[in-house]
Amino acid sequence: MGRPGTWKKGQSGNPNGRPKLHTVSEELRKILSGKYKKTNKTKWQMAGEILVTKAIEEKDTTALKLLMQYMDGLPIAKHEITGADGGPLEHHVEFHTYHDDDDKTDAD
Repeated sequence: MGRPGTWKKGQSGNPNGRPKLHTVSEELRKILSGKYKKTNKTKWQMAGEILVTKAIEEKDTTALKLLMQYMDGLPIAKHEITGADGGPLEHHVEFHTYHDDDDKTDAD
């Protein structure tokens, strides 16, 4: 038999596991999924209407940019990489060999 206060073989010291941590996104989803008290709309709908109002009626460019990013996603940035004078890239590879003897000094 083991010492007092020790677990039996195969028994977990934490049977419920590590407590689940909630991200900010998860918490916001919970909050925004509820209904807004003054209307029958969800808080998601209200947030969307506020964003559209700021972007269109108030001409808020930050709100407009955010709205466009959520609708279409961020634009894809394309980069072309070329060598000198627009030619193809040149590859230069050097090989170096190392011998244990190179590291030793004469003990004369």
